[in-house]
Amino acid sequence: MDRPSQEIRAPSVSSARNTLGARRTKMRVLHRKSQGIVAVYEQDPTLDDATPKLVFESPAKCTRVTRFPAEWQRMSDDELVALQRAAG
Repeated sequence: MDRPSQEIRAPSVSSARNTLGARRTKMRVLHRKSQGIVAVYEQDPTLDDATPKLVFESPAKCTRVTRFPAEWQRMSDDELVALQRAAG
């Protein structure tokens, strides 16, 4: 079955986000009893702040960690939560 598709236009320069993003974003989702669903992802550096961050985002709060291992995706859920708590 063929579905017609629509072309998606790139945002205009004025509304584009200023990032250095040259890589794909890595992401994991955790389910914690105390926080609910937590999205964990790398935030690309921006032109204003060249430091990459590991972001822990839940409905209740958002924590950004600047010092994290490059292989954070291989860490267990408990290790990631410990990393979040140490930063927060």
